[in-house]
Amino acid sequence: EGCSEAAAARAIVLEARATSPGGDTLLHDVCLIKGRGHDPQAWLGCMRGVLEAAGDDAPRLATSTTTVGISPLHVAACRLHPSVVGVACLLAHGADAAATDLDGVTPHTYANTDVASPLDAPLVALLELAERVGGRAAVIRTLIDTPHVLT
Repeated sequence: EGCSEAAAARAIVLEARATSPGGDTLLHDVCLIKGRGHDPQAWLGCMRGVLEAAGDDAPRLATSTTTVGISPLHVAACRLHPSVVGVACLLAHGADAAATDLDGVTPHTYANTDVASPLDAPLVALLELAERVGGRAAVIRTLIDTPHVLT
């Protein structure tokens, strides 16, 4: 009773994992959608909506892991069409570039393995920087030094 729309949306976003056998969150699912070739603007809009709905819990959602230790950042970095902007969005919301899955693999390693084009080198550079200085600092530095990368 008396639950606002924002509070209801937040509860849905944060509790979506309960129905996933692998422990995926709604944010994991949004990152998977991007990998299926959907319109990047629609995908980024979904990511933004999920993170905004999470409110103060966005960092918790951005660092959540599946039962095998995969974070949304791992998923966003490894798909066929990686998005530097999507990865930057996750990092800005608290995703940990140094996080490892159960095999000890970081998002940076996923990107190095799956990136098919030298055009995606900015993604690898952003993740390398984020491992050294932290996600938010890496995004800020990238915005200052090479803003064209995030457009």
